[in-house]
Amino acid sequence: MGSGHIGEIKGTPDSLAEKERQLMGMIGQLSSLREQLLAAHEEQKKLAASQMEKQRQQMELAKQQQDQIARQQQQLLQQQHKINLLQQQIQVRPGCVCVQGATLEPLFSSRWLGTKSPGLSKGR
Repeated sequence: MGSGHIGEIKGTPDSLAEKERQLMGMIGQLSSLREQLLAAHEEQKKLAASQMEKQRQQMELAKQQQDQIARQQQQLLQQQHKINLLQQQIQVRPGCVCVQGATLEPLFSSRWLGTKSPGLSKGR
């Protein structure tokens, strides 16, 4: 290199053998490092894939929970509607109860006076 000839190797056979041994050691270290980096990269890819799968599962679970809440809200609305309809059907008049147009006997009529619990009889 100092003389301008490319590829010229200077040194004794022993020093050249030593340099070759050192180069082979460095090549081995570089090769080992490359394998470690590739393995680390693969492990990182697996970890990222695992995290993405967990995130997908969490999103699916959140969607299922939202669907469940929506169904429960719909059921509550339906129940409230039924309650409202029943409240409209039940009309309270002084002294009697009307259910779907049929008048029931007043709760405290003369028939019940003198009994302990209206609506209940020992014969039933």
